[in-house]
Amino acid sequence: MIELPVLIENIIEIVNVAIEMMLVFLYFSLLSKAKVNKAVLYLSYLLSTVILSATVLLTDNILVYLITTIILISSMSFICYDDSIRHKIFWNILFLLIISISEPIVIGLLCIANMGTPDEFLESGLGRYLGMVGTNIIYLWLIGLMHRIINKKIRELPIKYWILIIVIPIISIFLLQTMLDGFVGSNTYSYVSLGVSLAGIIFINLAMFNFFESFEDKIKLKYLETIKQQEQENYKLLTLSYKQVREFKHDIENQFLVLNDMLENNDTDSAKEYLVKLSLFARSIS
Repeated sequence: MIELPVLIENIIEIVNVAIEMMLVFLYFSLLSKAKVNKAVLYLSYLLSTVILSATVLLTDNILVYLITTIILISSMSFICYDDSIRHKIFWNILFLLIISISEPIVIGLLCIANMGTPDEFLESGLGRYLGMVGTNIIYLWLIGLMHRIINKKIRELPIKYWILIIVIPIISIFLLQTMLDGFVGSNTYSYVSLGVSLAGIIFINLAMFNFFESFEDKIKLKYLETIKQQEQENYKLLTLSYKQVREFKHDIENQFLVLNDMLENNDTDSAKEYLVKLSLFARSIS
């Protein structure tokens, strides 16, 4: 295992935290509209990075790091971004799931590549640095995937589908952890089996997201069909109105012909009575 000077290791940890916080702000910026100016956003990013970096450098307690991360992400989302409370809570839960699932995926991939064991990737050294890079890549990939899905106007999915979005990644986390524990605890554990299992879990998650995209396409198709039906009804009404206008025009022309005949025959009294009848008729339909 390659050992680096403590100063270099600390710098790498700080850079990693800075990248992670950058991805956090990217995530919320893609999902919600900022309600503060850029200066406040930059200040919030800097402050969050400093606090989380200090936590990483001063303690090895994973629980403290996790609690600090949750507090920072939640505070930042509620202070800096404008969205409903329900959506903000859901975005936070979703990002925590992204954090939870990314590291096991990276460790599994690196184990398949025979680049070390899960313990080595959690300790300082080359394995951990590879894990950092891989985890940030997975963060970015999952953030982009969630942005693609959520911003395609499917925020109002039925609650049962949102439950699936949360439950399936959680199940995947437990399956990945079980797989990695078995990999460490057994000398006969096959890289092929690990690879197939990991690929299966990734496929299940991708299939879930693909299902929601298909669901959104069906909603869009149904909406377009509704618009089409409305346009057809409007066209029918327009055609009917046009026909009625033509008939009314024809009737008016006939009335003027009758009135003209009366005037040519000097039958002014009948013409006046006819005009009164036309006036009453016009008032009755107005």
